[in-house]
Amino acid sequence: MGHRVSLFFCILLVVFGVLGSSCTIKKHDETDQTKADNEIEIYFGNTGFDAKQYVNEIWADQVVPYIQEKAVPLDILMPALANEALDVSKKYGYRVGEEGTFYNFAVKGRVRIVEINQESRNGLMYVDASPYSGEKEYVLQIGPVFKGTSIRDILDFISLNDFENQVEFARLANEFNFKVRDEVLYGLSYENLLGSEVDIVAVFSFDPKNQMHVMTPVMISLVEEHGGKP
Repeated sequence: MGHRVSLFFCILLVVFGVLGSSCTIKKHDETDQTKADNEIEIYFGNTGFDAKQYVNEIWADQVVPYIQEKAVPLDILMPALANEALDVSKKYGYRVGEEGTFYNFAVKGRVRIVEINQESRNGLMYVDASPYSGEKEYVLQIGPVFKGTSIRDILDFISLNDFENQVEFARLANEFNFKVRDEVLYGLSYENLLGSEVDIVAVFSFDPKNQMHVMTPVMISLVEEHGGKP
């Protein structure tokens, strides 16, 4: 009996010791020399998947050519979506999974930049499509923070089943957005682009509830008569 009581109190001490400590969740290969004496670290396994390397390997040879091939002119797709969303989505769009998920589209066209809004870190570029009216017809996100997973989700050669878990799949979507930030849009001087014409290829997820769909540029180039590449 005495041994059972002693064991019981030992278990209680361990439990209260855990509850009284802070807890940190880390990758298995992560090191931190600043851990507090009473801090408990919980590790999860690192699958070894390098999302950045994966994106770098497929971006130029697979991702960009695929999106270019699928891109529909803005003046064809957008009016059609407004009138016959379901039929047009089935014809031009691609979605992951079945009914209930959003269709994703690739678009292309020549637009004029009418406004740049960088008040938040999810910066936005408003553009007017030809023939120009001066109105803000479409919007492109320019970062540095990007929202959404439309680049990943429009690619029919990439599936969740190809990855170890959903964490890897989510990291892949983030790296696609980082690629746009660090390469496609790198070095652009937005304050000098107002009024300029640019050719774009972009992707977006179509939510019928939204009046304006935020697009993610995959390619952007300044029209030649404005002096070459921005």
